[in-house]
Amino acid sequence: MRCSLLTVVLASAALLSGCSRDSGQTPPTLVATEPATENGIWPLGMTRGTVVIDGDCVALRIPGQPTRVTTLVFPRSYTLQKRWRGWAILTSQGDRWGVTGETRQVGGGALDDGAASRFVGEALLRQCPGPYWLVTPDDPAEMR
Repeated sequence: MRCSLLTVVLASAALLSGCSRDSGQTPPTLVATEPATENGIWPLGMTRGTVVIDGDCVALRIPGQPTRVTTLVFPRSYTLQKRWRGWAILTSQGDRWGVTGETRQVGGGALDDGAASRFVGEALLRQCPGPYWLVTPDDPAEMR
């Protein structure tokens, strides 16, 4: 009986220490811009890749090019939420846009450094280097 109790106590301690480590994690950087772009025009391109955390930034790993990572620039209303495995990106409505480790198509278009600087700002660009992809909102109301 003592052996069983000791096993339960040790297992509980291991489980709790694992939980406290996860709860202290700081979220990665979600690079964001204002909801409306210049003149209300959003790029309508398409790319595909796996959502990853590169350094400290949410990015897209392009298939067939394991070393190529593109920093994603989201509408400002998008947020991050810690999940059991990875991070979820949520739209302004709270819908799941994607989760780290998930492969998906992403609407939007490439931003050169000058455009990225106007949309995001220099300090954030230094933290999350390019190339950059401006993510088109899933909700057309956010395009205004």
